[in-house]
Amino acid sequence: MCSSDLRQGEVTAIAAAADSVIEDGRPGVVLVAGEAGIGKTTLVAEFARQYGTLHGRSVWYCRSDELAAEPLQPFRGLIAELVEALPDEVLSAHVAARGHDVLPLLPHPGRLGPRMTATVPTDEITARHLLFEAAADLIRRAAEIGPLVIVIDDLHWAGPAGLQLLRHLERNVTASPVFFVVCLRDTGEADDDDVRTALAELARSGAVRIELGGLDASALRELVWARAA
Repeated sequence: MCSSDLRQGEVTAIAAAADSVIEDGRPGVVLVAGEAGIGKTTLVAEFARQYGTLHGRSVWYCRSDELAAEPLQPFRGLIAELVEALPDEVLSAHVAARGHDVLPLLPHPGRLGPRMTATVPTDEITARHLLFEAAADLIRRAAEIGPLVIVIDDLHWAGPAGLQLLRHLERNVTASPVFFVVCLRDTGEADDDDVRTALAELARSGAVRIELGGLDASALRELVWARAA
């Protein structure tokens, strides 16, 4: 037995939320919150393993790194993987609609490089809006091929902008079966107005929040005995 076995109730709850999103053809978010080391990553990894096995779906995984200075880190990895995986015709349609607006999210242009069109530089607020819209457009087009299940780990290291982009995606990939499972550390989030606002907006839109606490004494004994056997 491992610690993920003792969190099966939470795994089942996340899977039920994913089923609801896919059945309804709409976006949805589950926030898995808890202090450092409580088991958030282990929990979502077990969800991805079980859900992928049960439904035969690909689960996309991305994460933020505490030591990396780049904002929007998890979405850089996610969008880069989508760009490499999507069919040519989907990328061509995206570029025709959004030009090169998604480039700031990519570590390198990759398959989009030769397709890019030049645009006039914009102010920071407009540039961010165009970037968020381009990310939403790519994800919408990917979801038209098949439902997307996306795990985002350690979103707190992405900063407020990461949560703002998540909120934008949840609000703007309407009529698309896109399910986000987001791991977020509780510590310090209440001290940042931008982060607190983004989380409140997600809650108002129906995001499910799962708070992970420590295992109780009987569960810990069961885990220790299982590992010692």
